[in-house]
Amino acid sequence: MLEAREACWGATGRMDRMEDIVNLPFIPARLISDFVANNEIPCEWKTLEGCHAYYDADMFAQALGLYQILQDADPELSGTVKVITQDSISPSLSDLRVPRAVGAAPLAMSYVFAGHDKVKNVYQDDYLIQRPSGGELMFGGGRQYATDGGVGCSDDSWTSRSAAKYLRNELNHALDLSPSSSEEVKTLREELSRALDPSSSSSKELKASFEWTGIMGFSRDGRPWVGAVPEELGGGKGLWICAGFTGHGMPNATGCAKAVVELMLGKEGEEVDLPSVHRVGRERVERARVGDEVREADLKGFFV
Repeated sequence: MLEAREACWGATGRMDRMEDIVNLPFIPARLISDFVANNEIPCEWKTLEGCHAYYDADMFAQALGLYQILQDADPELSGTVKVITQDSISPSLSDLRVPRAVGAAPLAMSYVFAGHDKVKNVYQDDYLIQRPSGGELMFGGGRQYATDGGVGCSDDSWTSRSAAKYLRNELNHALDLSPSSSEEVKTLREELSRALDPSSSSSKELKASFEWTGIMGFSRDGRPWVGAVPEELGGGKGLWICAGFTGHGMPNATGCAKAVVELMLGKEGEEVDLPSVHRVGRERVERARVGDEVREADLKGFFV
């Protein structure tokens, strides 16, 4: 979990990407939760359900395809996923809306809003979660508003002003702030007056208590690279790799790190709990080299 400066730097700690679950024969969240509990690590670990909202029909169709793969690969695990459409009743789409009285109680879910930006790049997503203690809402995304989508930037001390401004404004659209009673009107007005940034020219721009950027290591095929690097690929004895998590290190890094350590200790093949699609190999390298470069693949929505 060591990143640019400290553990979990640049991540909100969400572990809810369906593709990661499909491709991994283990559940990294359990590995981490057990480690936290057994070692009494002081942190804000909390298990939540996740809600992915798709505003684009093509992206929703892709998600359904992954869900079908999950059903075939692990019927029991697929039972933890429920597809909700406009015709669903229990729960319905309205049941999954972000609650009106934000701040009155911690959000019961983590949220992902995908395909809603039809102006800059539809193949991007924003995500929302709330800290169990302190109550701050953690809202991330907006990478499409950074220069060149943030591709090529390796300085995590730099924060994109345009992306930050987008997030401070967009949160008001993500939340359902329409009150249902006169008392809620008064309460919400008081909360918003404290949260709105008085120095902003936008009446809907919120003031952030903290802003940061996290560097994501992308790979051409969108998957982690784990294992020994052979000489013909520029490596040699003693050189190992565990990288390229493509923005999804939280649900992947722990299991991959465990696997690469086992490989270092001499375990082989099926002894190591690691998907074949994550292993380093000549054929995989050759396939990746003829694929789109990260910049082009990102614009096509390959990494969402």
